[in-house]
Amino acid sequence: MLVLPPLFFGVLLVRPTLWASGTSDITDFFFFWYFYMTSLHWAVTQFTPASMEVTPKNSGERLYNLVAICISLVLFPTFLSSITNSVATFRKRNSDYSEAKSDLTQYLQDNQISLELSSLIQSVVVTQYEKKKRAARIHEPEVSLLKFLPRSLKEQMHVQLYQPMIIRHPILKALAACHERTATKICDVAMSQDSLGSMEELFAYGKQAEHVYFVVSGCLHYFEGASYSPKCFQSKLVADDWFCDQVLWVRWMHRGQMNAVQPCEFVKLDGSSFRRIVGQRRMMRAMCRRFAESYLAAINNDVLEGSFNDLGCSTEKLDNIVRIVATASFQASDDE
Repeated sequence: MLVLPPLFFGVLLVRPTLWASGTSDITDFFFFWYFYMTSLHWAVTQFTPASMEVTPKNSGERLYNLVAICISLVLFPTFLSSITNSVATFRKRNSDYSEAKSDLTQYLQDNQISLELSSLIQSVVVTQYEKKKRAARIHEPEVSLLKFLPRSLKEQMHVQLYQPMIIRHPILKALAACHERTATKICDVAMSQDSLGSMEELFAYGKQAEHVYFVVSGCLHYFEGASYSPKCFQSKLVADDWFCDQVLWVRWMHRGQMNAVQPCEFVKLDGSSFRRIVGQRRMMRAMCRRFAESYLAAINNDVLEGSFNDLGCSTEKLDNIVRIVATASFQASDDE
Protein backbone atom coordinates (compact mmCIF):
# COMPACT_ATOMS: atom_id res chain seq x y z
CA MET A 1 0.00 0.00 0.00
CA LEU A 2 2.96 2.34 0.62
CA VAL A 3 4.04 2.02 -3.02
CA LEU A 4 0.67 2.89 -4.57
CA PRO A 5 0.33 6.53 -3.39
CA PRO A 6 3.64 7.69 -5.00
CA LEU A 7 2.75 5.91 -8.26
CA PHE A 8 -0.74 7.35 -8.33
CA PHE A 9 0.70 10.74 -7.36
CA GLY A 10 2.90 10.55 -10.45
CA VAL A 11 -0.14 9.80 -12.61
CA LEU A 12 -1.95 12.86 -11.24
CA LEU A 13 1.03 15.10 -11.94
CA VAL A 14 1.39 13.83 -15.50
CA ARG A 15 -2.32 13.76 -16.45
CA PRO A 16 -4.36 15.71 -13.87
CA THR A 17 -7.34 16.24 -16.16
CA LEU A 18 -8.35 12.58 -16.29
CA TRP A 19 -8.34 10.79 -12.90
CA ALA A 20 -8.69 13.94 -10.84
CA SER A 21 -11.07 15.75 -13.13
CA GLY A 22 -13.98 14.99 -10.83
CA THR A 23 -12.72 17.19 -8.02
CA SER A 24 -14.73 20.23 -7.11
CA ASP A 25 -11.94 21.95 -5.18
CA ILE A 26 -10.44 23.90 -8.14
CA THR A 27 -8.57 26.35 -5.88
CA ASP A 28 -6.47 23.67 -4.12
CA PHE A 29 -6.35 21.24 -6.99
CA PHE A 30 -2.85 22.02 -8.23
CA PHE A 31 -1.25 22.21 -4.85
CA PHE A 32 1.30 19.55 -4.07
CA TRP A 33 -0.20 18.25 -0.79
CA TYR A 34 -3.68 18.01 -2.23
CA PHE A 35 -2.34 15.71 -4.95
CA TYR A 36 -0.50 13.58 -2.45
CA MET A 37 -3.42 13.28 0.00
CA THR A 38 -5.72 12.37 -2.89
CA SER A 39 -3.25 9.66 -3.93
CA LEU A 40 -3.06 8.29 -0.39
CA HIS A 41 -6.86 8.34 -0.07
CA TRP A 42 -7.23 6.44 -3.35
CA ALA A 43 -4.62 3.82 -2.31
CA VAL A 44 -6.39 3.22 1.02
CA THR A 45 -9.71 2.65 -0.75
CA GLN A 46 -8.14 -0.17 -2.82
CA PHE A 47 -7.44 -2.15 0.38
CA THR A 48 -10.70 -1.39 2.19
CA PRO A 49 -14.44 -1.27 1.36
CA ALA A 50 -14.29 2.56 1.26
CA SER A 51 -14.88 4.56 -1.93
CA MET A 52 -14.02 7.99 -3.36
CA GLU A 53 -14.87 10.22 -6.33
CA VAL A 54 -11.58 9.58 -8.20
CA THR A 55 -12.19 6.86 -10.80
CA PRO A 56 -10.37 5.63 -13.91
CA LYS A 57 -11.28 7.41 -17.15
CA ASN A 58 -9.51 5.30 -19.80
CA SER A 59 -8.20 1.77 -20.39
CA GLY A 60 -4.69 2.49 -19.04
CA GLU A 61 -6.02 3.94 -15.80
CA ARG A 62 -8.51 1.11 -15.45
CA LEU A 63 -5.71 -1.47 -15.91
CA TYR A 64 -3.67 0.25 -13.22
CA ASN A 65 -6.71 0.20 -10.92
CA LEU A 66 -7.27 -3.54 -11.58
CA VAL A 67 -3.63 -4.32 -10.76
CA ALA A 68 -3.94 -2.39 -7.50
CA ILE A 69 -7.12 -4.31 -6.60
CA CYS A 70 -5.46 -7.67 -7.35
CA ILE A 71 -2.51 -6.75 -5.17
CA SER A 72 -4.87 -5.72 -2.38
CA LEU A 73 -6.71 -9.06 -2.63
CA VAL A 74 -3.43 -10.82 -1.78
CA LEU A 75 -1.86 -8.41 0.72
CA PHE A 76 -4.82 -7.21 2.74
CA PRO A 77 -6.03 -10.68 3.90
CA THR A 78 -2.42 -11.57 4.76
CA PHE A 79 -2.04 -8.39 6.78
CA LEU A 80 -5.40 -8.91 8.48
CA SER A 81 -4.63 -12.55 9.37
CA SER A 82 -1.25 -11.59 10.86
CA ILE A 83 -2.97 -9.04 13.10
CA THR A 84 -5.58 -11.61 14.09
CA ASN A 85 -2.92 -14.19 14.96
CA SER A 86 -0.94 -11.66 16.97
CA VAL A 87 -4.02 -10.65 18.95
CA ALA A 88 -4.96 -14.30 19.54
CA THR A 89 -1.43 -15.12 20.75
CA PHE A 90 -1.44 -12.10 23.04
CA ARG A 91 -4.83 -13.07 24.47
CA LYS A 92 -3.73 -16.67 25.04
CA ARG A 93 -0.57 -15.56 26.81
CA ASN A 94 -2.54 -13.19 29.01
CA SER A 95 -5.21 -15.81 29.70
CA ASP A 96 -2.57 -18.35 30.81
CA TYR A 97 -1.02 -15.75 33.13
CA SER A 98 -4.42 -14.70 34.48
CA GLU A 99 -5.36 -18.33 35.12
CA ALA A 100 -2.05 -18.98 36.93
CA LYS A 101 -2.54 -15.85 39.02
CA SER A 102 -6.08 -16.92 39.87
CA ASP A 103 -4.80 -20.36 40.94
CA LEU A 104 -2.25 -18.70 43.23
CA THR A 105 -4.93 -16.52 44.81
CA GLN A 106 -7.20 -19.55 45.29
CA TYR A 107 -4.35 -21.54 46.85
CA LEU A 108 -3.55 -18.78 49.34
CA GLN A 109 -7.22 -18.43 50.28
CA ASP A 110 -7.83 -22.17 50.62
CA ASN A 111 -4.84 -22.54 52.92
CA GLN A 112 -5.83 -19.49 54.99
CA ILE A 113 -2.58 -17.61 54.45
CA SER A 114 -2.70 -14.22 56.15
CA LEU A 115 -3.62 -11.20 54.06
CA GLU A 116 -0.27 -9.50 54.68
CA LEU A 117 1.77 -12.55 53.64
CA SER A 118 -0.54 -13.25 50.68
CA SER A 119 -0.03 -9.72 49.36
CA LEU A 120 3.73 -10.07 49.72
CA ILE A 121 3.77 -13.44 47.94
CA GLN A 122 1.67 -12.18 45.03
CA SER A 123 3.76 -9.04 44.69
CA VAL A 124 7.04 -10.99 44.60
CA VAL A 125 5.68 -13.59 42.18
CA VAL A 126 4.37 -10.97 39.74
CA THR A 127 7.61 -8.97 39.90
CA GLN A 128 9.79 -12.05 39.31
CA TYR A 129 7.56 -13.22 36.47
CA GLU A 130 7.81 -9.87 34.68
CA LYS A 131 11.59 -9.66 35.15
CA LYS A 132 12.19 -13.20 33.95
CA LYS A 133 9.93 -12.71 30.93
CA ARG A 134 11.98 -9.68 29.89
CA ALA A 135 15.44 -11.05 30.63
CA ALA A 136 15.41 -14.81 29.99
CA ARG A 137 17.23 -16.16 26.96
CA ILE A 138 15.96 -19.04 24.85
CA HIS A 139 17.52 -22.35 25.83
CA GLU A 140 17.88 -25.54 23.82
CA PRO A 141 14.82 -27.43 25.19
CA GLU A 142 12.63 -24.50 24.09
CA VAL A 143 13.77 -24.73 20.44
CA SER A 144 11.70 -27.59 19.04
CA LEU A 145 13.43 -27.66 15.64
CA LEU A 146 16.73 -28.67 17.26
CA LYS A 147 15.18 -32.09 17.90
CA PHE A 148 15.58 -32.81 14.19
CA LEU A 149 19.35 -32.28 14.26
CA PRO A 150 21.45 -35.41 13.67
CA ARG A 151 23.53 -36.55 16.62
CA SER A 152 26.83 -35.46 15.06
CA LEU A 153 25.69 -31.88 14.39
CA LYS A 154 24.17 -31.51 17.83
CA GLU A 155 27.43 -32.73 19.36
CA GLN A 156 29.38 -30.10 17.39
CA MET A 157 26.95 -27.41 18.54
CA HIS A 158 27.35 -28.45 22.18
CA VAL A 159 31.14 -28.36 21.91
CA GLN A 160 31.10 -24.81 20.53
CA LEU A 161 28.56 -23.77 23.14
CA TYR A 162 30.06 -25.31 26.29
CA GLN A 163 33.76 -26.05 25.82
CA PRO A 164 34.88 -22.37 25.97
CA MET A 165 33.16 -22.22 29.35
CA ILE A 166 34.49 -25.37 31.00
CA ILE A 167 38.13 -24.94 29.95
CA ARG A 168 38.29 -21.86 32.18
CA HIS A 169 38.52 -24.38 35.02
CA PRO A 170 42.18 -25.53 35.18
CA ILE A 171 41.39 -29.19 35.92
CA LEU A 172 38.78 -29.46 33.16
CA LYS A 173 41.16 -27.71 30.78
CA ALA A 174 43.81 -30.32 31.57
CA LEU A 175 41.32 -33.14 30.99
CA ALA A 176 40.29 -31.64 27.62
CA ALA A 177 43.93 -31.33 26.56
CA CYS A 178 44.62 -34.93 27.60
CA HIS A 179 41.64 -36.55 25.86
CA GLU A 180 39.60 -34.49 23.39
CA ARG A 181 36.90 -37.12 22.90
CA THR A 182 36.12 -37.23 26.62
CA ALA A 183 35.78 -33.43 26.69
CA THR A 184 33.44 -33.61 23.69
CA LYS A 185 31.26 -36.18 25.42
CA ILE A 186 31.14 -34.08 28.59
CA CYS A 187 29.92 -31.08 26.55
CA ASP A 188 27.34 -33.18 24.73
CA VAL A 189 25.92 -35.22 27.62
CA ALA A 190 26.70 -33.54 30.96
CA MET A 191 26.16 -29.82 30.18
CA SER A 192 23.00 -27.71 30.14
CA GLN A 193 21.87 -24.08 30.28
CA ASP A 194 19.81 -22.31 32.93
CA SER A 195 18.83 -18.82 34.02
CA LEU A 196 17.71 -16.95 37.12
CA GLY A 197 15.65 -13.81 37.52
CA SER A 198 16.68 -10.99 39.80
CA MET A 199 16.50 -11.95 43.52
CA GLU A 200 15.79 -15.60 42.74
CA GLU A 201 17.52 -18.33 44.74
CA LEU A 202 19.83 -20.85 43.07
CA PHE A 203 20.38 -23.14 46.07
CA ALA A 204 20.05 -23.10 49.86
CA TYR A 205 22.08 -24.37 52.80
CA GLY A 206 21.97 -28.13 53.39
CA LYS A 207 20.65 -29.11 49.96
CA GLN A 208 22.33 -31.87 47.94
CA ALA A 209 24.71 -30.35 45.39
CA GLU A 210 24.49 -31.81 41.89
CA HIS A 211 26.09 -29.32 39.47
CA VAL A 212 29.12 -27.17 38.84
CA TYR A 213 27.97 -23.70 37.74
CA PHE A 214 29.72 -21.44 35.21
CA VAL A 215 28.39 -17.87 35.13
CA VAL A 216 27.76 -16.53 31.61
CA SER A 217 26.23 -13.17 32.54
CA GLY A 218 24.69 -11.40 35.49
CA CYS A 219 25.68 -11.22 39.13
CA LEU A 220 25.12 -13.52 42.13
CA HIS A 221 25.76 -13.14 45.87
CA TYR A 222 26.89 -16.05 48.03
CA PHE A 223 26.03 -16.15 51.75
CA GLU A 224 27.97 -18.68 53.80
CA GLY A 225 26.19 -20.66 56.51
CA ALA A 226 22.58 -21.46 57.33
CA SER A 227 21.45 -17.91 58.09
CA TYR A 228 20.69 -15.42 55.32
CA SER A 229 21.88 -12.00 56.42
CA PRO A 230 24.27 -9.27 55.25
CA LYS A 231 26.74 -10.35 57.94
CA CYS A 232 27.10 -13.73 56.21
CA PHE A 233 27.89 -12.22 52.81
CA GLN A 234 30.88 -14.09 51.41
CA SER A 235 31.43 -13.26 47.75
CA LYS A 236 30.05 -11.72 44.56
CA LEU A 237 30.21 -13.87 41.42
CA VAL A 238 30.06 -12.45 37.91
CA ALA A 239 30.62 -13.63 34.33
CA ASP A 240 33.49 -16.15 33.87
CA ASP A 241 33.32 -17.30 37.52
CA TRP A 242 32.50 -20.87 38.57
CA PHE A 243 31.50 -22.52 41.84
CA CYS A 244 30.49 -25.84 43.43
CA ASP A 245 33.22 -27.80 41.62
CA GLN A 246 33.41 -30.06 44.70
CA VAL A 247 30.59 -32.17 43.21
CA LEU A 248 33.01 -33.52 40.61
CA TRP A 249 35.03 -35.36 43.26
CA VAL A 250 32.96 -35.84 46.45
CA ARG A 251 29.40 -36.05 47.71
CA TRP A 252 28.69 -32.45 48.61
CA MET A 253 25.99 -30.61 50.59
CA HIS A 254 25.64 -26.89 50.00
CA ARG A 255 27.28 -24.85 52.76
CA GLY A 256 25.44 -21.61 52.07
CA GLN A 257 22.90 -19.82 49.90
CA MET A 258 23.31 -18.37 46.40
CA ASN A 259 20.99 -15.61 45.15
CA ALA A 260 20.86 -13.71 41.87
CA VAL A 261 21.27 -9.96 42.29
CA GLN A 262 20.31 -9.36 38.66
CA PRO A 263 19.10 -11.63 35.84
CA CYS A 264 21.71 -14.34 35.35
CA GLU A 265 22.61 -16.86 32.68
CA PHE A 266 24.84 -19.83 33.42
CA VAL A 267 25.75 -23.31 32.22
CA LYS A 268 25.73 -26.38 34.47
CA LEU A 269 27.94 -29.44 34.54
CA ASP A 270 26.19 -32.44 36.10
CA GLY A 271 28.52 -34.14 38.58
CA SER A 272 27.17 -37.70 38.26
CA SER A 273 27.27 -37.57 34.44
CA PHE A 274 30.84 -36.27 34.58
CA ARG A 275 31.99 -39.14 36.82
CA ARG A 276 30.25 -41.69 34.61
CA ILE A 277 31.92 -40.33 31.45
CA VAL A 278 35.48 -40.14 32.83
CA GLY A 279 35.05 -43.55 34.48
CA GLN A 280 34.64 -45.22 31.09
CA ARG A 281 38.35 -44.86 30.24
CA ARG A 282 41.07 -46.27 32.47
CA MET A 283 43.56 -43.48 31.77
CA MET A 284 41.00 -40.75 32.52
CA ARG A 285 39.82 -42.61 35.60
CA ALA A 286 43.36 -42.79 36.99
CA MET A 287 43.98 -39.11 36.25
CA CYS A 288 40.72 -38.02 37.89
CA ARG A 289 41.55 -40.13 40.93
CA ARG A 290 44.79 -38.17 41.32
CA PHE A 291 42.89 -34.91 40.82
CA ALA A 292 40.37 -35.92 43.50
CA GLU A 293 43.08 -36.83 46.02
CA SER A 294 44.89 -33.52 45.55
CA TYR A 295 41.61 -31.57 45.58
CA LEU A 296 40.48 -33.16 48.85
CA ALA A 297 43.83 -32.35 50.41
CA ALA A 298 43.37 -28.69 49.37
CA ILE A 299 39.81 -28.66 50.76
CA ASN A 300 41.03 -30.10 54.08
CA ASN A 301 43.63 -27.34 54.30
CA ASP A 302 40.90 -24.77 53.69
CA VAL A 303 38.84 -26.31 56.51
CA LEU A 304 41.81 -26.03 58.88
CA GLU A 305 42.12 -22.37 57.87
CA GLY A 306 38.44 -21.80 58.68
CA SER A 307 37.11 -21.70 55.10
CA PHE A 308 34.40 -24.24 54.25
CA ASN A 309 31.98 -23.09 51.53
CA ASP A 310 30.65 -23.76 48.03
CA LEU A 311 33.11 -21.53 46.21
CA GLY A 312 35.77 -24.24 46.03
CA CYS A 313 39.52 -23.80 45.68
CA SER A 314 41.13 -20.71 44.24
CA THR A 315 42.48 -20.72 40.69
CA GLU A 316 46.02 -20.67 42.08
CA LYS A 317 45.40 -23.85 44.07
CA LEU A 318 43.76 -25.56 41.09
CA ASP A 319 46.74 -24.70 38.89
CA ASN A 320 49.00 -26.22 41.55
CA ILE A 321 46.87 -29.39 41.60
CA VAL A 322 47.20 -29.69 37.81
CA ARG A 323 51.00 -29.39 38.09
CA ILE A 324 51.13 -32.04 40.84
CA VAL A 325 48.98 -34.49 38.85
CA ALA A 326 50.93 -33.83 35.65
CA THR A 327 54.21 -34.55 37.46
CA ALA A 328 52.80 -37.74 39.01
CA SER A 329 51.48 -38.93 35.64
CA PHE A 330 54.85 -38.28 33.98
CA GLN A 331 56.68 -40.24 36.69
CA ALA A 332 54.20 -43.11 36.39
CA SER A 333 54.75 -43.31 32.63
CA ASP A 334 58.54 -43.38 33.18
CA ASP A 335 58.22 -46.25 35.68
CA GLU A 336 56.25 -48.27 33.12
